[in-house]
Amino acid sequence: MVVGSLTLHRVYRHTLPDGRRLPPTETIEYIQADRKREEHRGFFGYRLHPRGRDIYRPTPRTALIKRCDYRKHFT
Repeated sequence: MVVGSLTLHRVYRHTLPDGRRLPPTETIEYIQADRKREEHRGFFGYRLHPRGRDIYRPTPRTALIKRCDYRKHFT
């Protein structure tokens, strides 16, 4: 770990008004003085039977890199 850096790890979980849960999403942010990296991963879900359990599969990871000193963004 570099001195002066910060790591944030968040998992978002939402529910619909009828109480059903939506698939979670996960975000990890690495922040330093002049740069920031965001990694994001979502999930999609499905149900095989009307009263069956939900099954979630991960989506591909994406990353966004921001270089404030160069005013550049990379995906």
